Amino acid sequence: MTSQCAQTRLSTNFSFLVTPKVLASCQKLTRTGLQNGTISLRGRCSRHCESDVSWEPRHLNSRIACMRAGEPSIPKPTWVEMTAITREDQFDEALESGNPIIIDWMATWCRKCVYLKPKLEKLAAEYHPDVKFYVVDVNIVPATLVTRAGVTKMPTIQLWKNKEKAGEIVGGDQGSLVMDKVREMLIHRK
Repeated sequence: MTSQCAQTRLSTNFSFLVTPKVLASCQKLTRTGLQNGTISLRGRCSRHCESDVSWEPRHLNSRIACMRAGEPSIPKPTWVEMTAITREDQFDEALESGNPIIIDWMATWCRKCVYLKPKLEKLAAEYHPDVKFYVVDVNIVPATLVTRAGVTKMPTIQLWKNKEKAGEIVGGDQGSLVMDKVREMLIHRK
C-alpha cells in the first residue's frame, strides 16, 4: 500500500500483515460499510524510519502517522550533494568557513573519481551539517589552485581545518577502503 506519511509528507510504501482475523473483519466491513468499521491494520514504514504505522479503513483520506516516539519531523538526508568549487575565490571562501571541510579533487576522465563521488555524497550526509564537502574538477579550475593545494594525483581527498590542510588521502584503493580512510581522518582530526 502506498500512502503519505505525516512525518515526511512524502509518498511512502507501507506493508501490512493480513491475518485471517483481519481478512474476516475486512469481509464483514464490505457488507456493513466502512463507516461502521473498527478494524486497524498495523505495518512498518519502509521509506524513512522503519517505524510502526497503523491504518484504519474508515479514515481513508487521513494521513498515516509514524508512531515512533520522538521521531524528528524532518529525517536526516541519505546523501548531500557536494558543492562545486570552480574558482580560487570560492576555494578561499570555503576555507574561511571555520568548520572542517572535505575537498574531493577529481577529474571527469578519472573513473575512480567518478566512482567515489556518490560514495562521498553519502558520507557527507553522515557528517551534515558539521562538515561541508566540496568537489573540484581539476580540468576546470586554474592550475595555480591545483598547485596551491598540492594536488598531484586523482582522486585526492583533503581535510582542511582552520585554513590549513589537516589530512590527505590519494585514492588508489578500493572505494570502500577510501571511505574508511576518510571516516578515520575525520574522527582523528575533528
